[in-house]
Amino acid sequence: MGTGSEYERYEEPYSHEVRDRRVRGARGLQAVDGLTTSAAFDEAAERYVAGDISARELSDIVDDYYDQKVERGVNRYSQEADLVSARICDALDSNGFTFSPATLRAIHGRLFRGLMEEPFYEQHYRDYNISKREFVLARESVAYGDYASLEDDLETAFSEFSPAPAQDGDYTAYIASVADFIARVWQIHPFAEGNTRTVAVFLQQLLHFHGFPQDCSEAFDRSSLQFRNALVRANYRNIPLGVEPDPTFLHEFIGCLIARRCSSRVASPPPAPATWPPPSCSAPRASSLRKRKAPDDSGKKQMQSHASAQGNVGSRSRPKHQKSSTPMGK
Repeated sequence: MGTGSEYERYEEPYSHEVRDRRVRGARGLQAVDGLTTSAAFDEAAERYVAGDISARELSDIVDDYYDQKVERGVNRYSQEADLVSARICDALDSNGFTFSPATLRAIHGRLFRGLMEEPFYEQHYRDYNISKREFVLARESVAYGDYASLEDDLETAFSEFSPAPAQDGDYTAYIASVADFIARVWQIHPFAEGNTRTVAVFLQQLLHFHGFPQDCSEAFDRSSLQFRNALVRANYRNIPLGVEPDPTFLHEFIGCLIARRCSSRVASPPPAPATWPPPSCSAPRASSLRKRKAPDDSGKKQMQSHASAQGNVGSRSRPKHQKSSTPMGK
């Protein structure tokens, strides 16, 4: 049709290294909920890394395994870890991306399809307010977005984001601009469950959209919990205690995601400044994020009266739908 070059169906070129990093990153991201994959994913993932099957086939194989599994014999924790890991690989295999809240919502629906007790929340934003006690905040919670303005808040965050350019090979300003945006989206926390993993996939796709190779998964392999802790610390403020949001750890984490790609995968990279890359590509431990002492016993009692025993959802303004009882939480 026509005389010019034609569109081609996209198929990602095979790379053992890229697929291995992707699998390890997807598996590592399950740690944000304390989940680990089982042989159902691990064995199929080996075939995917070896090039025997595609990412779509990997996702289908794991889906089929649990479709055929007897209901009472299913470990729900492993099921979630296996399905979400396979779907992350499938999502990152694609080169399609649009910078919009709709893409964020589509990623969430894709990752958590069939895993939430209320299917409504797979494709819709939450309709109640939430809190979650954090170890790195001495059991206090980040102030998450209000359910009544989630859609408007996301639209504003997306419309106001403008990535800073690199300056003579210095990505510091770029990393800061991306970190600020990602922290803002995560703080809005639009979904009932699965926000951190959804944001992590969106971040990797965004970096690819900005020209970095589609294998920015290295830091998620062993440091996904630190990624969440960094998001928490970047969004917490307590004026009476003199605590301000600290995005430093998130900057380092995003820097680690792109550092090796900048130096080894981009053709003829410009010389890096003395401060780049960071001296260590491991995000800080949870203990290093704790910037103040734990509250006294009276403070604990007061918080416990407003939080659930498990520390997940602590408040709901409009419990229109029941919260999922599946083991998803971040």
